[in-house]
Amino acid sequence: MARCKIDFSLLEILINEHNKSPHKRKLQSILAKELTVMIHSKKEYLKALEASDILFNNKGTTETLSKIDEKTFLDVFSGVPKFEISKIDIENKINVIDFLSEKTKIFESKGESRRFIKGGGLRINKQKINSDKILISTENLINEKYILVQKGKKNYFLINIF
Repeated sequence: MARCKIDFSLLEILINEHNKSPHKRKLQSILAKELTVMIHSKKEYLKALEASDILFNNKGTTETLSKIDEKTFLDVFSGVPKFEISKIDIENKINVIDFLSEKTKIFESKGESRRFIKGGGLRINKQKINSDKILISTENLINEKYILVQKGKKNYFLINIF
């Protein structure tokens, strides 16, 4: 295990920065980075950073979701509700409203699905859905078997396509 070397002058500067802007959480970020790198690796730290940006900072895009490996992807969304549907259901394309309210039951009704879309509160694979005419197909798959639905700011759902 690597030994921790503390630079007290740097620590003092960081404490002063923290005291000026505690809401930026500079000390917490540095501590999290140092511990993750020390225990795991820099590569694992960068993966964790990317994962937290996707989940908490809304910085993810369909492209970033597609670039992370499947294990990291599943780790990031391990606690979210999951649905499973057959690939046959989306091979010939399915309307987003039917997908959300009939196939996955993310929404209780088609009307609720439409209201979320109209209000700008729905994303699929991090892309804002602004029309109820959108079709879901195999082109939407992440890692060839997942679709991520975001309902509002913090409610995620993972659909496993088998």
